[in-house]
Amino acid sequence: MRNRIQNGKSLNVLLAADISSGDALQIGDLLGVASVDGLSGETIAFRVMEVFNLPKTTAQVIAQGDSVNWDASAGTAGEVTGAATAAAGDVTGFGTAHEAADGTTSDVDVLLAPGSGVGS
Repeated sequence: MRNRIQNGKSLNVLLAADISSGDALQIGDLLGVASVDGLSGETIAFRVMEVFNLPKTTAQVIAQGDSVNWDASAGTAGEVTGAATAAAGDVTGFGTAHEAADGTTSDVDVLLAPGSGVGS
């Protein structure tokens, strides 16, 4: 195919701020994970597919298969619920919980789903 660019599992991103490998990074309606450390002004690979362990609010319970939101101000993942209202800058439904996370853990494994997130 002449029009194929790449497999889409990662994107090259020009950084606006320093970042560490494994940190979540939000760009518009897209959430991904930095594959390497990078400094502001550098371009790095940004993983947008696969399963990643992301921080969550400890008290939140997330069931396996639940749709997951990204709270931009807190830098945490959380369950999508009917009562929850996304704040400006949040990304709703950016992925799916790969495993359940109970109210005693501070992280959750999320299968990133590019193209499914919606910014607020």
